[in-house]
Amino acid sequence: MTNVLLLALVTLLLNGGRLVLAGAANICNKLDACRCEYPDGSGIDLNQVVPKNGDYLETMDPKTQDRYYFHPCSNIKYLDKVGTNCSTEHGYTLCRYNNSTDNYTKLGTANDSNFNTPEDGQKYLVFNTNSIVTTIQLLCLKHDKSYIYVEMDQNLKAESQPKLLLFSPYACTTTIEEISQSSVGQVLLILFFTGTFTYFTIASIVRFVYFGARGIEVIPNLDFWKDLPGLVRDGISFLRGGCHVERTPDPDSYDAI
Repeated sequence: MTNVLLLALVTLLLNGGRLVLAGAANICNKLDACRCEYPDGSGIDLNQVVPKNGDYLETMDPKTQDRYYFHPCSNIKYLDKVGTNCSTEHGYTLCRYNNSTDNYTKLGTANDSNFNTPEDGQKYLVFNTNSIVTTIQLLCLKHDKSYIYVEMDQNLKAESQPKLLLFSPYACTTTIEEISQSSVGQVLLILFFTGTFTYFTIASIVRFVYFGARGIEVIPNLDFWKDLPGLVRDGISFLRGGCHVERTPDPDSYDAI
């Protein structure tokens, strides 16, 4: 019975670890206002959603005639109508024109954006400001341009929780330049130095405790390490000589005489 309970506990711990790793793999950690990165080095980069010569992406809600202006990555102040709430101070990243009241509402700046990547594989850019939570679903579109639309299937809270759809090639998962994962070379170096340190430490302790070695004698394979400089010198000479072995005649041979 004890063995069965132990086996069940180990299985539960293993499955729990897998669930934690799977959940962490879906998290896209924010790097800046426009980029996030998954643990495997891939991620989302929205830097080129708006062309350099473009002002913003614009869309209109066909039901309310409200307009949305979206300029990811950085704040701008440009609008058709100056002196509005969106164009004051540091500008806006996301702005809404309310057709019924004829005014503008700032829905977020570059600092207000956060990435949300739930376990279902969907990707969202979320703005939370002025008690308004705006969700922009990022949809991968293999095209040369980006488009933004209002989600038509919205509930009655659309005024305080607007939902937009961004179709863009830059919403597709890509490789992020700032990869936090260690490279293959770094991993090999870490393994080499860790293995070397472990080898010398364990071997020295064994020689000290069980063989009574003292001083320099505790170093494992001491003769090899003493001969190593000469071996390296011989190897260099061998390479310089075109990988030809220089044969020294026997002093008692005819050639030597």
